[in-house]
Amino acid sequence: MTPRYFSVWTLAAIACSQAVAPSPRDNESARSSAATPHIPEAPPQLEPSAAASTPEPRTATPSLALIGGGARSVRSDGGLVSSVEAHATQAGVDTLHAGGNAVDAAVAVAYALAVTHPSAGNIGGGGFMLIHRKGEPTVALDFRETAPLALTQARFDAMIRAGAKGPAAAGTPGSVAGLNWAQEHYGRLALPAVMAPAIALAKNGHPLGKQQALALSWAWNALKFDPEAKKIFGNGNQPKKEGERVMQADLGGTLERIAEQGAAGFYQGPTAAMIVKAMGKRGLITLQDLHDYRPVQRAPLSFDYRGFEVEVMPPPSAGGVAIAETLLMMQVRSAEQTPLSSPSALHQFIELSRRA
Repeated sequence: MTPRYFSVWTLAAIACSQAVAPSPRDNESARSSAATPHIPEAPPQLEPSAAASTPEPRTATPSLALIGGGARSVRSDGGLVSSVEAHATQAGVDTLHAGGNAVDAAVAVAYALAVTHPSAGNIGGGGFMLIHRKGEPTVALDFRETAPLALTQARFDAMIRAGAKGPAAAGTPGSVAGLNWAQEHYGRLALPAVMAPAIALAKNGHPLGKQQALALSWAWNALKFDPEAKKIFGNGNQPKKEGERVMQADLGGTLERIAEQGAAGFYQGPTAAMIVKAMGKRGLITLQDLHDYRPVQRAPLSFDYRGFEVEVMPPPSAGGVAIAETLLMMQVRSAEQTPLSSPSALHQFIELSRRA
């Protein structure tokens, strides 16, 4: 999305769902070797929640055997990267090859998805990340969007009645603050190196993938009324199709400011001003909302499942709670005794998931 008409209200949240286990940093000079310009005002820092203290991990003896992925599974001693889009996955792989750890790779993938798959990964949304360093408590990082200060109950109700679309439905974005905090505190490389693949994909362009083209066709009836979106993602009055090249020079410039200045390159300065301008009369996000955004460190939601300690994202994420409820109901019902992939097993899983 272009900073000139930054469509933060159309974007879904980044879901950095990989549970990562970064290696200890070799040294601090790896980061400082790539100097960045001085920022007059410090970028946002993490604000721990009251529940940030996490107990030491418990030791459990698994009561069930782990099963491999079969003949088509991929194995590696150096790390694995998976995402919904091939160019973003490659950005993560290249980051590992460059000496980065799991957090560096996850951040590289997330920024690349902002370019190649904006319907499910973007800098205008927010997300969650679980970070586990060997021998240390798991960190649950919450960088979901927050409500603008001007939001009232009456405005919220009106926005819902209108279909939760447009500038009035935009939350203050958290992706940049959260990704940058994770990379700064747990990554190994300098931020410009981690973001380089995403910047290249935006400025040099990339061929539209099959799934991305399909998502674009679904959203086209809304996107075609936005002049900037239509110019970037369309051919006249039709959406671009699979294999056609997408160029996003303005987004590349936004990413460059983030790479050079950190979170301040997004929450302050030209990008922040363009976001507020793009809100128009209907949007509520202000420069103060952007300046004040902070990610939050939370304790993970933890539960025992058949001898394993499982850690998932706590609220405000709904996914972690749903996983816990589904697995624990399956455990109560001894679902493992039902033949794998049988109609009975599928029916049981679907019904328990629906209830969760």
